[in-house]
Amino acid sequence: MSDGWSKLYDIGPWADARTEVDFAIPLKEFPRVAPQLSDVAGEAHGHIRFDRQDGIAVADVTVDATVHLLCQRCLAPLDRSVHSCGRVAMVEKGTEV
Repeated sequence: MSDGWSKLYDIGPWADARTEVDFAIPLKEFPRVAPQLSDVAGEAHGHIRFDRQDGIAVADVTVDATVHLLCQRCLAPLDRSVHSCGRVAMVEKGTEV
């Protein structure tokens, strides 16, 4: 799923089938994060599990990455591991939940 990761997809069938997707996105593709990094080398790796909850498509998302920062005290390179997980409801624009 690395190529075309930002495309719109019809996730209804994925939720119905409880599809699971692994992905990798280059760190340079995160426009708000990239300027804060000392080096944009590497990728964020993650996993998405689609499902339905009360008829609404949801996605359980986990993301792991190692980002390259600069120490603000000594300006030495510093690698930091990042882990995040969450559940997202996938609704159409204008839909009331």
